[in-house]
Amino acid sequence: MITPDAHTPTRAYDRAGLVGAAMTLGCAIAFQVLSLTHPDVHLQPTDLPLSAADFLRPLTREPHAMMLWMAFDFLFVLSYIAMFVGAVRLTRAPVLAAVSLGAILTAGALDAVENALLVTYAAQSSIGAPVDGIPMSALYVIAGLKTAAAMTAAGFLALALPTTTRVHRAMAAAAAAFVLVNAAGTALPALGPVEPLPIAVLTVLLLVTFRARLRATRSAAAPSPLAV
Repeated sequence: MITPDAHTPTRAYDRAGLVGAAMTLGCAIAFQVLSLTHPDVHLQPTDLPLSAADFLRPLTREPHAMMLWMAFDFLFVLSYIAMFVGAVRLTRAPVLAAVSLGAILTAGALDAVENALLVTYAAQSSIGAPVDGIPMSALYVIAGLKTAAAMTAAGFLALALPTTTRVHRAMAAAAAAFVLVNAAGTALPALGPVEPLPIAVLTVLLLVTFRARLRATRSAAAPSPLAV
């Protein structure tokens, strides 16, 4: 007798989380490669306070590299949203989890707006059009709101995760560290390079967790060789 797989909904969320975590790490590696191969410009100029000349430099000198960065950043948005969708399913506090999910969706929307503006100017520059009237202040405001939303998402995820296992406690600690490091980075921009480290640790922990859960549910759903 064939019965429906009761684990199907859970596996769908775990699979989304696993794919999201893997793609998040892949995009992070791509960002590092692009940064190392273009050390004289900031391909994501809103990450640090820059002068107008430094802000415009990647747009005028490396527009194609900036467009490639933004392509990965659009994938990055999809990836971390998928990862958080899976992550909130690990929680035991629905209201806290809902706040986390709403905050990461807000962060993703702001990130997409920021990327769309930057890639538009880069595309114009790539065909020789003059880059004028870039709303630097508005872009920095969008980036700041994005960071605040991401901090809210990580903070409420840390509060919502159970503390029953070491892995869950490590995930909560990494999420909380992301909030603290990014808050400190607001006052001390020199901390910018270390701000992504806590979320990288959280991403690796989530990837390992989702993979283990998928293996466990696959084993549980496998038919017994003695079944008729």
